[in-house]
Amino acid sequence: MFPARMCRCASSRAGRLALLIVVLGLVAAGLVPRFTVSAAEARRNSCAQNVASINAQVERWHAITGAWPRTDLTDMGADASYFPQGIPTCPVDGTAYELDSGTRRVKGHIH
Repeated sequence: MFPARMCRCASSRAGRLALLIVVLGLVAAGLVPRFTVSAAEARRNSCAQNVASINAQVERWHAITGAWPRTDLTDMGADASYFPQGIPTCPVDGTAYELDSGTRRVKGHIH
């Protein structure tokens, strides 16, 4: 009788362990999509912040120099007082920001 009791105890532990693994898997399956959505939303928010920052620096450039920067922003990028770490790129798609030649605002990047 003693060995049969050990088998039931061992199978009970194995069953609890399997249940724990299933529960942890379900929890992880629920969290992964939330994390992915949060990361994508953070990249979109970062892009919007970059656009606002570039537009503000374009206005500053115009106020100081009396001219508008180039649409590819290379002239602003060459002056470290505007973007000391370089002109940012879009965190969503990795593209460079460009100005609309008519509005003098960053074009596109509405994610």
